[in-house]
Amino acid sequence: MRFLPTFLFVAILVLCLGIFVSTKTSPSQNTQEPADIKLTNKTNLQVVKAKRDKNVLLLTLMNKYAKRVTAFAVTIGSFRFTEDFVSNEVSDDFGINPNGSHERRIPIPSSNANDAVIHATLQAVIFEDKAGDGDPVVFEDMRDDRLGQAVQIKRSLKILERYVHLEKFDTSQLRSELESAWGATESETVADLRELRPLGTINRNGNGPLSTYVKDGLENAKADAKRRFDEAAQSPSKRDSLLRIKAHYQRLLKRL
Repeated sequence: MRFLPTFLFVAILVLCLGIFVSTKTSPSQNTQEPADIKLTNKTNLQVVKAKRDKNVLLLTLMNKYAKRVTAFAVTIGSFRFTEDFVSNEVSDDFGINPNGSHERRIPIPSSNANDAVIHATLQAVIFEDKAGDGDPVVFEDMRDDRLGQAVQIKRSLKILERYVHLEKFDTSQLRSELESAWGATESETVADLRELRPLGTINRNGNGPLSTYVKDGLENAKADAKRRFDEAAQSPSKRDSLLRIKAHYQRLLKRL
């Protein structure tokens, strides 16, 4: 009987060591986010990896939805980064497929560069069917940006339809018509928006009929169109170049 206390002591010691070892090697201890990153996720895009590399946030994401993700938005402080895959010019298999992964390096804004902990939020996603998930305001902002792009693309296509069938044409006249279309008045733009989205777009900032994100989409699409048509104007086969632009815009308009 005198050996019983010693036996109990040894048994308890072994049990405690076992619990300690088990705790240190538990998978949950190895999946914690880094100490210098605080992540909030409002979507079902799984953050497989998060790493801070100087002034860059490196994220590896996995799509846990049943639908393909064609865009997502991440915020760092007040800075918003949007990855939109619809402008892919080659394949129709764009975006992040179900159970597929995607790696993205996101610049950390200068206002947060010296923060000991980076606070990042995965805000919203858009699916291939143009529905979405996550923060509804951010989702609508992303859709507004696409809507602005769609307006400019539709304008360009309308003019292109008249020129691509001509063997010869005046590139200066074409550019003049395009510039006029891209620079349409706000009231004309609102009418174009109503055609594409009958229920319209709501400016949540209350500063006129066009939201900030619609304006961003308009400007970005305009800049892209200028680049494409400038390249086409320098091409030996201008008509073929315009046909390629037309095909790209028709494909893109369906995606937007």
